[in-house]
Amino acid sequence: MEGIGPIYGRRLMEYFGSFSAVFDRAEKELTGVSRIPQVLLQRLSSKREFKFAEAELLQMQKKEVSGHTLSDPRFPKRLKQCSDCPLVLFSKGIADLNASRMIAVVGSRAVSQYGEAQCKDLIKGLAGSGVVIMSGLAYGTDIVAHRMALECGLQTIAVFAHGMDRIYPGSHSTTARKMLDQGAWVSEFPM
Repeated sequence: MEGIGPIYGRRLMEYFGSFSAVFDRAEKELTGVSRIPQVLLQRLSSKREFKFAEAELLQMQKKEVSGHTLSDPRFPKRLKQCSDCPLVLFSKGIADLNASRMIAVVGSRAVSQYGEAQCKDLIKGLAGSGVVIMSGLAYGTDIVAHRMALECGLQTIAVFAHGMDRIYPGSHSTTARKMLDQGAWVSEFPM
């Protein structure tokens, strides 16, 4: 819901015990939640947001995307430790989002030949280790890491900076689709 981000969302969940309980309570009960603007509490009680949520769920089903809330055991435990983590994480694919061994690869979008070779060597060295490679599917280092992980038989996860209704950049579509059989896509953004 617009205006209810990670901080307010956690306060509401902690106060009511679950996200569904927030919507089940009367408006007068919502006023007891401290440090949340009254206008947002009124929007919660109006139930206007349900139409958006229903449309989102239909899109998710159509695209085979899962949604994980903070109370879902599949929600990444490491991410949950951040005070501003997303309230919902969307995923598609087979990778374990709570794998015990994960490495995030971040680098230049205009990666040099040396940087590309170093990235490939690093990931080749991890072949057979069961480590999961995570990156952003962007140009440069990110796509090198994903492609090398696939080549080495490692699971790889792409973190999207947008909803999962599209793949960006489009030139990475083939790699992204291969990742669904050997990894996953994740995003904090709705469809």
